[in-house]
Amino acid sequence: KIAGLITKGDLAKTIMNAQDGYFLAKTRPTYADIADTLDGMIDVGAADGRFDRGKILIGASYVDRMQAVIDEGDLIILSDREENQRAALESGAKCLVLCLGAKPSGEIIELARSLDAVIISTELDTFSVSREIVKSIPVGSVMTTEGLITFRTDDRTEDVRKIMSQTRH
Repeated sequence: KIAGLITKGDLAKTIMNAQDGYFLAKTRPTYADIADTLDGMIDVGAADGRFDRGKILIGASYVDRMQAVIDEGDLIILSDREENQRAALESGAKCLVLCLGAKPSGEIIELARSLDAVIISTELDTFSVSREIVKSIPVGSVMTTEGLITFRTDDRTEDVRKIMSQTRH
């Protein structure tokens, strides 16, 4: 059975239109999918949980400025500054992505567990993470599932050719 259809053009358009920080949450990827896309690993939290609300931010500013823009459920891309990691979690971030091989300390791990947050670590730099993370969108969120033209093995080639010449796929 066919689940749907997706073209390279559909994927390119989706990724090119990923301009607002809430884009990824609208597609509801699992944290395991995000970690896989970033060649990372989940240090804390539920791999099968979904990033389904909040925005993506880079937490590279001073703590007070960063806390002013973090909302409940946000995904924050950080490095090894424990002060920023703690502030992000205490401000309601649901997921931290630690870049450049940074690992959370025991204190940060315990705080994340107590808040039911997820921490992903990766060797990628923050620029690469911000660019690659949009590729963790579930294919099902962008594929066409209705109005598909399908054929059976016993359909005549001439009939199929005529129909296919009238579609962009």
